[in-house]
Amino acid sequence: MSRVATADVATGSDREPSGGDGMPAFDALWMDLYGRLSDLCVDQRPAVRKSAGQTLFSMIAAHGAMLKKSSWQTMLWKVLCSILS
Repeated sequence: MSRVATADVATGSDREPSGGDGMPAFDALWMDLYGRLSDLCVDQRPAVRKSAGQTLFSMIAAHGAMLKKSSWQTMLWKVLCSILS
């Protein structure tokens, strides 16, 4: 389960814990969502594959600009290339 940004009450500063791959938690959350959709893109049922693919690429188009460059590289190799195999 991904962690969310927390506030340090003692200092009053916000900190964002990193995800498992050294990426910010926000990007790790998006990667988890993209990864789960890419798993559905190779489902046995054609309707599930079609819907998952449309949703995945719509989400990438709408929210991909929020990701850091290193997260984009992770998405290309771990999410999109997994669909091709």
